[in-house]
Amino acid sequence: MEKRTTSGPRKLLLMLPNTEFYNNKFLYFSRHENADFFNDSVIFLCEHSKSGAFGFVMNQPTDLSESILLSKLNLNKNNKHETLKHVLRGGPVDTDRLFVLHNTNGVKFQQTTRISDDLFLTTSNDILESIARKKIDAKYKIIVGYCGWAPGQLESEIKQNSWHIISSDMDLVFDTLPNLVVDKLSEKIGYNLRTIVSGENSH
Repeated sequence: MEKRTTSGPRKLLLMLPNTEFYNNKFLYFSRHENADFFNDSVIFLCEHSKSGAFGFVMNQPTDLSESILLSKLNLNKNNKHETLKHVLRGGPVDTDRLFVLHNTNGVKFQQTTRISDDLFLTTSNDILESIARKKIDAKYKIIVGYCGWAPGQLESEIKQNSWHIISSDMDLVFDTLPNLVVDKLSEKIGYNLRTIVSGENSH
């Protein structure tokens, strides 16, 4: 499966009102290939249009806690931000780049893009500074890397039944531990995602 693409969060694409596109949906990788990066992954799809798609894996935490990350960036000098929350591994593209997905935009940041009415993506360091100082009044996830698809690539993979499409839930994005996302999503939709077999229809 090709993972690198010309599409990505550097410049968000216009959202197109087309039922073939799945903006703000969850994708679950349904092929059960243990060696694949996406095995057992739930991806929040931020953008999907004829120009490509990108999103973030919601259930792959890194070994790096937010506190340690902020300390490494010299943003946590007074240890104001102490948490066991871990940075998420958002995907195999740009794995040295940080993103913050958050649910309000009460504070103006340098590089913020609206994903939906109440969801934003910020890529500038000023939001990390606000997090370190506990000056952000929002739910958020710090993410490294992202998932990207070239034009038509995701559509082709969906036709091959590689992905199970599910309505998103912001509680699962922001309020659920990564290791519980698949279980909680399975409870929500009424069947165990880990038992689906590639070839079944998506919902």
